[in-house]
Amino acid sequence: MNYKKYAKVLLEAFREKTEDDFDIFFKKFVDNLKKKNRINYLPLIFREIKKELKLKRKEEEGILIIRKKEFFEKIKKSLEKYAEDFDLNSLKILE
Repeated sequence: MNYKKYAKVLLEAFREKTEDDFDIFFKKFVDNLKKKNRINYLPLIFREIKKELKLKRKEEEGILIIRKKEFFEKIKKSLEKYAEDFDLNSLKILE
């Protein structure tokens, strides 16, 4: 199994399991990597998960509903601090 498959398994478990169940799963996951002498995959797995989450975030669309378009100019600066979390260029503005 390559590191991308491990990343997929870990990400699916994170999304589907409760926090407590995931903690147990993660410990077993790491133990399994150690047993198979693949603990060195861990940084690659985390990089792959980070990449996947970034892609997922880019796919999500943001919609801002305002009463008047002029209000957008007033709040535009405060939105800039969220630029890392949202693609502000693809933000749809509905009035």
